[in-house]
Amino acid sequence: MPQIASQFLDDLVLKKIEDRDCLWVVYDTLRFRSAETHRTYKVPSDFVTDLASIPRGLWNLFPKEGKQDRAAVLHDCGYAGCLIDVVGNPFTLNKKTIDRLFYEAMLSDGVGRKKAWLMWKAVSLVGRPHFGKQLS
Repeated sequence: MPQIASQFLDDLVLKKIEDRDCLWVVYDTLRFRSAETHRTYKVPSDFVTDLASIPRGLWNLFPKEGKQDRAAVLHDCGYAGCLIDVVGNPFTLNKKTIDRLFYEAMLSDGVGRKKAWLMWKAVSLVGRPHFGKQLS
């Protein structure tokens, strides 16, 4: 049986929230098919994201926006407990699984292995306070 590649099935369509700094709302749903978990995850429209939660002082090294955008939205949605399957049923995923999906999704969108690993390591180490919380 052929291996299915990890891939996003949709383009990322965002709308900036005008009265909030660095916040966007997902305008159209975003789906990601994971080769590691053999599941398709869906970020619903109207989900609010800040993209990559990178401190402003590091934006020169790791820009807040870039190839990692879709992976960052997937990760934010997973941390908020808002990921659903293709028919709308919620996924219950632990932090480790969501962090791993972030890494897999970045690689599928062409983020280099070193940068993807550094971003994955950062959320693995300091993401705990944001797990289970939604942006507003």
